[in-house]
Amino acid sequence: MHVMLTYPFSVHPCIYIKRKLFFHHLQTQLLQPDRNPFYLLFHFVSKYHHRPLLLLLLYFKANQRKMVTVSEIRQAQRAEGPATILAIGTATPPNCVDQSTYPDYYFRITNSEHMTDLKEKFQRMCDKSMIKKRYMHVTEEVLKENPNMCAYCCKILL
Repeated sequence: MHVMLTYPFSVHPCIYIKRKLFFHHLQTQLLQPDRNPFYLLFHFVSKYHHRPLLLLLLYFKANQRKMVTVSEIRQAQRAEGPATILAIGTATPPNCVDQSTYPDYYFRITNSEHMTDLKEKFQRMCDKSMIKKRYMHVTEEVLKENPNMCAYCCKILL
């Protein structure tokens, strides 16, 4: 079976050369007698996320009067061979604040310790919630270096 693959879109010459090599590799794979051409095309589409190739594949399927089935697409996207789980864990930021001390922490970093009524209300909210720990990406040192991050209505990204 001989399939001639051409790239129908106008692109930059460097990209065209890379894609021409890609299509040449695909064409040599298709010329092997034991290869299913549509499985190979689906494999290349799923591996390289090549949209023009997908259009080309649908064109080949339309010319052969065959429908692309969902099982063919899913089979091409499956991995082959054994798999190993290397690690199981959770990714948590290194900065952990206990929920019971969070209101003190929050009012300290925002320089709002003078608002005792709000602090008491916030303390009650934290006590009634079921959260035990809070993990934060921004540390207290970063907030002290960048005071605009804690200020109300300030532009922090300037």
